[in-house]
Amino acid sequence: ATGTELFRTNTANDGSVSVSLVADINPGVDPNTMLPRSSFPASLTSLGNLLLFSAETEANGRELWRSDGTAGGTSIVLDLRPGNMPGDPPGPAYSSNPSYLVRSGSHVYFSAYSLDTVGTELYRSDGTAAGTGLVADIYPGFTVDENNNIFPNESWPQWITDVNGTLFFSAFTMANGVELWRSDGAPGGVTALVSDLAPGNTFGFPNSSFPGQLRNVRGTLFFTAGNDLVGQELFKSDGSAAGTTLVADIFPGATAGIPNSSDPQLFPFESRDQLYFSAFRDTTGRELYRTSIDPMTNQYVVNLEENLTAGVDEMMPREGAVANGLYYFSGRIAASGIELFKVAPQQPAVVAAVAFDGTNKPAIAANANPADPYGAVGPAHVVSVVNRQVVWYDKTGAQQGNAPSLNDFFANANPAPGASLLFDPKVIYNTYTCTFFVVALWRSGNNSRIYLAESDDHDPNGKWHFRVIDATPEMAGGIDYPGLGAGKDAVYVTARTSGGTQRLWIVDTRRPLTAGNAAAVPPLPATPVTSHNLSLGAAAGSDVFMPAQMYGTIRDGVGTFLTTFRANVGGADDHLYVLRIDDPLTAPAFTVSDLNLGDITQGGMAVTAPQAGAVGVDARAFGDNVYNAVWRNNALWTSNTILPTAGDDLGQATVRWYKTDTTNLAALSVALQGNVGGEDLGVGTHTFYPSIMVDSGGNMGIGFAASSPSLFPGAYFTGRRPDDPVVAGIGSTRAARIMQRGLDYYVVANPPALNRWGDYSGLALDPNATQEFWAYNMYSRIPAGAADEWGTRFERFSLAADPAAGGTMSGIVFDDANGDGVRQAGEGPLAGWTVYIDANNNDTRDANEPTSVTNLAGQWQFAGYGQGFYTIREEVMPGWRQTAPSNGGNPPVREFSIYLPDANDFAAGREFGNRRLPRVIQRQFRFEILPIALDFQFSSDVSASLDLGDLVVQNLTTQTQLSPAAVSYDPNSNTATFAFGGVLPNGNYRATIAATNVADAVGDILEQDEIFDFFFLTGDANRDRIVNRLDLDILALNWQQNSRTFSQGDFSYDTRVDARDLLLMANNWQQTWPAPLVMSGIAAATPMRFAVWPIGSTSLCNAVSADAEQLLA
Repeated sequence: ATGTELFRTNTANDGSVSVSLVADINPGVDPNTMLPRSSFPASLTSLGNLLLFSAETEANGRELWRSDGTAGGTSIVLDLRPGNMPGDPPGPAYSSNPSYLVRSGSHVYFSAYSLDTVGTELYRSDGTAAGTGLVADIYPGFTVDENNNIFPNESWPQWITDVNGTLFFSAFTMANGVELWRSDGAPGGVTALVSDLAPGNTFGFPNSSFPGQLRNVRGTLFFTAGNDLVGQELFKSDGSAAGTTLVADIFPGATAGIPNSSDPQLFPFESRDQLYFSAFRDTTGRELYRTSIDPMTNQYVVNLEENLTAGVDEMMPREGAVANGLYYFSGRIAASGIELFKVAPQQPAVVAAVAFDGTNKPAIAANANPADPYGAVGPAHVVSVVNRQVVWYDKTGAQQGNAPSLNDFFANANPAPGASLLFDPKVIYNTYTCTFFVVALWRSGNNSRIYLAESDDHDPNGKWHFRVIDATPEMAGGIDYPGLGAGKDAVYVTARTSGGTQRLWIVDTRRPLTAGNAAAVPPLPATPVTSHNLSLGAAAGSDVFMPAQMYGTIRDGVGTFLTTFRANVGGADDHLYVLRIDDPLTAPAFTVSDLNLGDITQGGMAVTAPQAGAVGVDARAFGDNVYNAVWRNNALWTSNTILPTAGDDLGQATVRWYKTDTTNLAALSVALQGNVGGEDLGVGTHTFYPSIMVDSGGNMGIGFAASSPSLFPGAYFTGRRPDDPVVAGIGSTRAARIMQRGLDYYVVANPPALNRWGDYSGLALDPNATQEFWAYNMYSRIPAGAADEWGTRFERFSLAADPAAGGTMSGIVFDDANGDGVRQAGEGPLAGWTVYIDANNNDTRDANEPTSVTNLAGQWQFAGYGQGFYTIREEVMPGWRQTAPSNGGNPPVREFSIYLPDANDFAAGREFGNRRLPRVIQRQFRFEILPIALDFQFSSDVSASLDLGDLVVQNLTTQTQLSPAAVSYDPNSNTATFAFGGVLPNGNYRATIAATNVADAVGDILEQDEIFDFFFLTGDANRDRIVNRLDLDILALNWQQNSRTFSQGDFSYDTRVDARDLLLMANNWQQTWPAPLVMSGIAAATPMRFAVWPIGSTSLCNAVSADAEQLLA
């Protein structure tokens, strides 16, 4: 029998779960109670494949422990406070009492009491003794009590919480009381007070706000605190004093001069940017609340969820649990007593990720209105264009290239643009050629040109190729408003004139773009370009056709689709026109389809949108032009701005989107359409200048601008999944998300009546993560001398699946102990492993590819997926070898290929097997008595491969090598003992066992080289790396005593402390041995991937990934 100890669950092949003891950490029987002793494991925290926790033993007190889930792999990490309480016999062991354990990066952080010189402060550990130590002594110094006892000051860090790599916690100092602190987690790094929310002192003692219940919600820290202005209420912090503020004073006012407190009790879960908690006020009692982001202010607000808790007298959220995406908790109702309640967290419209600012008007020359923001994304970069400028960044927002103006960017084109300014730029990433493509227009008098640029590969930092098209003969009225799209073998450019002329230019992309070189040998011809009239049939008189960005496999013979919109055809209905181009490079054939949309807009006129702060001067949202188009999976998607004839958005500028079914080329049809209204952003909000994109899963993203009488013009985005609601043929979109709200009004000085916003926005699809969008748009900025200033912003986002809808794929990751690839009895689950859908099948988990982290039963699951093929892989953790699935091939199969016949199907039982590589789980330097030895305990039997020469010991002080005299192996504990022939010379040592030299019975070698640093210093009885008075006291305490050890003063190893030991100590008096320097290692080479394709073919272009910097052709 055992007391309270560490246990684990084990899941059998049939799904049954059993529980087994991991280790009896504190064995034996308590002589006072005659009951089994207990270690009372607490604060269990995972760190990779290890579990760190606190546990109590008779020998060490309560200290930090580690476990890999086996008895042999369970051991103390470090006795931070060694020794026993004074007494004869000695009292109980001292304890450091590790608490508030939390993982951040590669360490676990905790609060602990270490030495008598340092009180309870912030510590960290990587799971090893050498990697465990103090982060910061926040409240240093000592305090003397009334009995002249000296105690170290201590800050008592509590509620330690990780927020994106920064640690937040409450801590005490005599200067500030108990307040909010932060740390970068590095010893000697930045650990500082965040904000003194309760300044001053009372009766000489500092006031405290007592921060508690710290919680990370999508990168924002929430916590409870109070001061003289408000009672205990909900606060938030971004890590700065200015950014640490009250969220809401739920129970305002004061009673008898003391501020009222709502005493928030935070639920132990959150749903993205929603935090749920209960709070009290006198008018409602204790009710359920949640935080949300107000789209008008982009700030957190608190909402009362009255519908969930009507009639509830008391709630107990901390006593709840999460199951199937719901949170269950208990509440008390006067009429019936304690009952069970549940919360279904609201799902956000989109899941946003990276966001960063782009260029802005003050950084650009004059004449930059409208901004014309447009963006494209490649494997490793995003490229933005605005009127007068081209800029590109890496995907973290670091700028890598910048042409000060469009004219500078095209300076090497022939002919150069000269003094006339280029305008109306657009950019795309062509997934068929893996290159960026930029277009800009030029006009001077009656002359018109189209400037084209193409990057030489997927990296815009390389060379750009240029081609100039003279459009003067066809565009005599002056070229304007380009369209840009790409198909498999061509790029398509469209433009119009003020007189209504429309033209199309087809650019052959089967070779890199070039202006040609007649002097070359042989002569290099210019890239073929053909020009075509687009004033076709019923579409004549409509606005310019927008060519689609094509994705995936295109039907043989079909080049691309273009689309445009015309309002009030014949004075009534509105029409969408789709132009199909067949055989674009040989004999282009044009087919126009006329799709009647009904009377959906009052359009045909310029659309304007009101804005805050500029009464009577609206932002011009332009007309009902189509802005861009995208085609994939036999559907053509596009969008524009309309003035609805009915509904909530009646008479307001409103984004409209359309999905056209192109399956039957002879009879195209509008399959779905819908509005992106602005009512969820505020009453009377107008939406305009949309951009549209569709991902590989059929999810639609839309970027757009919005403004209202109370809202400055800003940037927003939304989207819909295929399974989102459709009512009477109108598809819904999810709640809009703020990309960047406007910061001030926007008024163009000349002329104010033409207050043009836009003229468009950008939305692109990441080629590395085929269900991830990048939006690029403009917003109004605070003026610096002018009222027409704007900025731009990028944001990456994806659409969250509804976990209750669609097909399901699931399985288990298990510990394949014998490495045979088959799960057998006793082979338990692996928790915390990442399984992912390899969307681009590159055997690498790319950013934002869907992932599932296994639970305690080793289970993974993907829910909400439609019909199709899916490749499921696992991310193998360091120190493990994947064993299943495997077909025995070379290389073996490492994935499951799953086909879901329809959205309601499921695929279960897929099992990933992994075997832990042999490793050293504990090592020890034994120096107390002869022989001096090094012990290495292995996780499995390596005796067959281990020999004396496998251990290399180097004296780092003298740079000499020392060889052990003998090696022995204990098969019961899998411990190898390397013994030395005598006393070691003083010095710092490094012992190394090369991984490739040692293997277990299965043939797996050590997971890594084992490196163990230790030191030997004769006379250093207390092992503090210096021989001084403390060691002399130890020697004096044991003077003339027999059966002594090194730590008791027997430095001569004759088991007696006498004059010889004193002489040895004298020889090393005040000698110091610093910790050994860390030798720099050589990182393993990262394999480089190459993309290879025949000349003239681009079918394998998408094999190029972000780290493929070299292409072979």
